[in-house]
Amino acid sequence: MASLRLHNVVKRFGDSTVIHGADLDVRDGEFVVFVGPSGCGKSTLLRMICGLEGITGGELYIGERRVNDVPAAQRGLAMVFQSYALYPHMTVRQNLAFGLENLRTPATEIESRVQAAANPLYWRSMFDVLVFVYEHYWRGDQCPELQTLERKLLLKIILV
Repeated sequence: MASLRLHNVVKRFGDSTVIHGADLDVRDGEFVVFVGPSGCGKSTLLRMICGLEGITGGELYIGERRVNDVPAAQRGLAMVFQSYALYPHMTVRQNLAFGLENLRTPATEIESRVQAAANPLYWRSMFDVLVFVYEHYWRGDQCPELQTLERKLLLKIILV
């Protein structure tokens, strides 16, 4: 984990300012939730933090590092979206390992991290079952949990 600091962060699209000088200080280990009506800038702010959207003004720090111009792939962050994105043609194990395989993580480390992530949730019994089979039987909140594991526990992101 690391701290996150936004100082007077601004986002403009043409003549329209959508983020008006946001200030935020999240200490290491803190949990933060953005709440607000549709269109108020929650997703834009998250996309700016992750590097998926450019910052028009202000400064953004992850830990002590200023990351305004650091590409998304080099920030060590990931986002989990409200609607989950699993690959139904892959097994649970393959879905969990997918991101690490794309990062060319050694196979032994992938296996170790997948096992460690799934162990507390008792998902090892369904590792070799195709996801689409279980989507119909899981509680509605378990598919997003699987996506969260894939992004958070396996990729070892800095911030949640």
